[in-house]
Amino acid sequence: MRLLKGMRGIYIITNMVTGSQYVGSSNDLAKRLFRYLSLAYLNAQHIRGSIISRAILAHGMSGFTLEVVVLGPSLPSLTGSVDHVNLEQYYLDTYEFQYNAKRIATPAAHTPRAGPVNVGVDNPSYGKFGANSPAWNLQHSVEARTNMSTQRGTLCMYVYNVNTLLPVGPVVTSGAALSALLNTYKPFGLRVYSIMLNSVHQTVVVGDYIVSAVPMTISQLALLLPQLTVVPVPVPSSRTNLMQQTIYGKHVETSALVEWKSKELCTKALTGRSFMNKSTMNRRLNKGIPFYGYLLQTKPFKV
Repeated sequence: MRLLKGMRGIYIITNMVTGSQYVGSSNDLAKRLFRYLSLAYLNAQHIRGSIISRAILAHGMSGFTLEVVVLGPSLPSLTGSVDHVNLEQYYLDTYEFQYNAKRIATPAAHTPRAGPVNVGVDNPSYGKFGANSPAWNLQHSVEARTNMSTQRGTLCMYVYNVNTLLPVGPVVTSGAALSALLNTYKPFGLRVYSIMLNSVHQTVVVGDYIVSAVPMTISQLALLLPQLTVVPVPVPSSRTNLMQQTIYGKHVETSALVEWKSKELCTKALTGRSFMNKSTMNRRLNKGIPFYGYLLQTKPFKV
């Protein structure tokens, strides 16, 4: 590490078990690589959604190899085009790096904030009252909903159909969303996430799905499938069934009928946010009060 002090270049981290890789660049390689030895830095990056930090926390640095390409001394300024960033972008454009969530190289790494956030004038609701406040008339403003959405769904799970090996929808960002997909109780999704991270390939089979911490190709999944840990999906209890009960909707204008397998899926379809508080929906269920243009019932509508 001492030999890399004051040097710029790129580095490639490779998982010795799965072969998955990460490429990064830095104007000071020693400083950047030293961060990967810091548990606080890895945890901060993991919370932000860093796949490579999550993998290192799961397997330990001993499970990875490190390759470094030195391009020369650190540059006095990062303004304009820099060769180490350009080289990182070339690698991202040319090769497949499973641990790189972003495909655009940037000159600087994220530095975790040490001080408190959203305090005093930094708080979006500071000095706002009445109709201008983030919550007014029992409904959050668009700005407040946007701020809240950035604080939720910090996980990253790639889901594939176990039979076709094709992706199933967008990346799943929470245990609750995975539980809704599996139609089981909420805590199970986080349990699957923990088992997945501690598995050899960071990939498991759950019911009709393959859940992975890294993006996979069909050929990779076909090769790994016989080796993957199988996590059985528990049968929900009668109490859980009430939470995951089917919701029936009828559009107030067109009378079109829709069916959702759970409240999570209903709120996701109507509001775009499966994490929305369900109390508003619960007050309208079976009472003839529209919810985002739909009358909702726990029993099918009569045709």
